[in-house]
Amino acid sequence: ERSDAGPAPVRPGGPPLLVGGMSDATYARAARHADGYVHGGGPPRTFERAAQRTLQAWDEHARTGRPLLWAQAYFALGADAAARGRAYLLDYYAFTGPFAATIADALLDSPQAVVQYLRGYAEAGCDELVLLPAVTDPDQVARLAEVVSRNADVLLEPVS
Repeated sequence: ERSDAGPAPVRPGGPPLLVGGMSDATYARAARHADGYVHGGGPPRTFERAAQRTLQAWDEHARTGRPLLWAQAYFALGADAAARGRAYLLDYYAFTGPFAATIADALLDSPQAVVQYLRGYAEAGCDELVLLPAVTDPDQVARLAEVVSRNADVLLEPVS
């Protein structure tokens, strides 16, 4: 239940609530309590499987409509930025043990990697893909915008 404390929400009902994770309990929790699912990263095929499990849980809990399906990924464009971004991810996710290397290896570090990832997630049914810079250089946002702009024809093609 929502409280009357704080500013009025911009969106009726407040911001969307998304649940993330990769277990049966996650998908059931999203279906019972949330507006959808958010995927923490990885290849599009992994997201696609998680999205299907979310849709199944949605049906099992007799939810109407379609859940929001979101995902996120880290990027660092340019050789120096990529090296710094990888080091940052290894440090930030060190608590996960060897899995930190898997996260760092998924860093989108080239225009081609960004375009393939965006296209793959679109084909997998992702509604929103949040790209997070892995370095603090504001130029990264401009670089990302340039990649998207230069590849708009490919990225805006209808997904079958």
